Amino acid sequence: MRILHIQSGYQGIYPFIEEWIEEGSNNNDLEFISFPPIIKPMELKEKIQSQKPDLVLIMIANKIPYTLINTIIENRVPLVIWLTEDPFYMDVSRKVLPLADTILTIDEGAAVFYQSLGYNNVYYFPLATNERVFKPLDTEKEIDLLIVGYPYPNRIQLVEYLSNHTDYSLTLIGDKWNTLLKSKVKRWRNLELINRWLPPLEINSYYNKAKIIINAHREYHFKWNKNKNHIKNVSVNNRFFDIFSSGGFQIINDSISPPNNFPNKTIFSYTNEEDCVRMINKYIQSPSLIQEVATIGRSCTLQYHTFTKRMEDFQNFIKQDSK
Repeated sequence: MRILHIQSGYQGIYPFIEEWIEEGSNNNDLEFISFPPIIKPMELKEKIQSQKPDLVLIMIANKIPYTLINTIIENRVPLVIWLTEDPFYMDVSRKVLPLADTILTIDEGAAVFYQSLGYNNVYYFPLATNERVFKPLDTEKEIDLLIVGYPYPNRIQLVEYLSNHTDYSLTLIGDKWNTLLKSKVKRWRNLELINRWLPPLEINSYYNKAKIIINAHREYHFKWNKNKNHIKNVSVNNRFFDIFSSGGFQIINDSISPPNNFPNKTIFSYTNEEDCVRMINKYIQSPSLIQEVATIGRSCTLQYHTFTKRMEDFQNFIKQDSK
């Protein structure tokens, strides 16, 4: 299978994800030809005619000029759009739905909503992890609690609760924490604040140093989302796979449903801030249990949720869908 990939145009983690998708494709002997979204329509037409791809893959697609999408359609190449910001950008995503032959989404709630609109070519297809980047390291567990990501209101509320009800050390990593946290919380002596985005290799180092990683998923109703229908996110984020791949132990909010191929004993979900603290108090005293869960979680992740496995699934799925 020959895949022509037009890069999303997003920065941050996206160049890494797109590189890992290409690596996963190469590991499956797929031909993966990648271009930036600034490619000219005539140049794209020439590439399509010379390379004769089996499909064109685009992630999100809202930053891709319609002249390029029209070029793909005019040249009769199947277009697969992978919506990797669902359901938070659904108002944007809906604009590209009619253009795609196959629509993949990382959230099952989003898939159900799209299908209710009459799109029968929508499928749940999560992101994955790169096991070469996210892997266990020989390091001490010197951080009690770790939260990685943007300070959405639910994460801020949780951090404030932790500062008032625990004495554990807490490390926060992500842009805007210093701006959005209350001054009282920022003065908390147990807080380490890394107020910037860190690349994956550095994040893996912190995952390895933390006893418990709190993977509080983004809120579907955050005011800056483009999700006017308030479709709830119900599926795990890609950080879920990264944490387990690193050998980490995580707890998640209970509104999220983990993939079926993870045993129940690897999933720990909290209902609210008080319940989160209760779970932390219980499990932080059990390093052997933490290690056992992390080992099982990593094994499941390596078996089912690496980018190599995901692109194997992608190839099989596309072949089945085209019959």
